[in-house]
Amino acid sequence: MFTLSTFTTGQLKVKLALTDEKYAPALFNILKQDANRLIPWLPWVADMQSIDQEVVFIQQSRLQFAKTTAIVLTILVNDQPAGMIDLHKIDLMQQNAEVGYWLGSQYQGQGIMTQALQQVSQYALTELGLHKLLLLADVDNYPSIQVAQGAGFTLEATLKEQVRNHQGQYRDMRLFALFNHNSSHLKEN
Repeated sequence: MFTLSTFTTGQLKVKLALTDEKYAPALFNILKQDANRLIPWLPWVADMQSIDQEVVFIQQSRLQFAKTTAIVLTILVNDQPAGMIDLHKIDLMQQNAEVGYWLGSQYQGQGIMTQALQQVSQYALTELGLHKLLLLADVDNYPSIQVAQGAGFTLEATLKEQVRNHQGQYRDMRLFALFNHNSSHLKEN
């Protein structure tokens, strides 16, 4: 199985592994347990109603991995699924992608997500040779904003009424970016 990286934070051993169907029950349980905390920022959580739906999502993400359009990783803390982080909308021609993440509440506030984001970003910019990563966070999702800033992303813009939440209201989003200033550029003669 593909493992992007392994690191420690405090007493916790963290692994970023390509998601697998065997993680579906644990991931689904975290989503259901933390639904009230996650739904305001991730409206799709309200639609996740069964382990089977989680399995289908994982199967689809594996197909996207094969096409190099997405890399969906399970965050394992001491070998237990704790959340997910992904690169999506990977565009190798334009050398950019978007990153997204979520983490179960019992694992938050321990530096796990900031380090995971740093590891995924480094992989994207060095191994995939991407030039730019984008990250969207709701203007009121302060923990996610802190993770983005802690991982070196800079605020580019506030996008007005960019995302519709689970209540049908449009929400403003902060757009963060991280650049690879060592990526190859076309040079003028």
